[in-house]
Amino acid sequence: MSLVQQLLLRALIARFWETPFTAPLVPWGHALRDRFMLPYYVEQDLRDLLADMARAGYPFDPAWFAPHLAFRFPTYGTVHHGGVDIEVRHALEPWHVSGGGSGSGRHGAFR
Repeated sequence: MSLVQQLLLRALIARFWETPFTAPLVPWGHALRDRFMLPYYVEQDLRDLLADMARAGYPFDPAWFAPHLAFRFPTYGTVHHGGVDIEVRHALEPWHVSGGGSGSGRHGAFR
């Protein structure tokens, strides 16, 4: 998993070295917290990035990142009922809501 992450990072650096990013940044606002913590949107964003990298001459197979998605968003359960498949997966959680604050004078989330 680490090798494919390093390869992607090196490819991004090489790509932006050759053609710097000049488009205006997208003002995502709360969508970063509301959408991009969910596995579906993270996977779609990753697929968009990999397709863009392939167009720039840096092809990556999306299957290389399947272990990353499975690790970060484990499946809790699936059910098939009436022709509908439902899958429940873990989503990301921002640190500021994870109960990591210290109330007893000690630092960190581990007490």
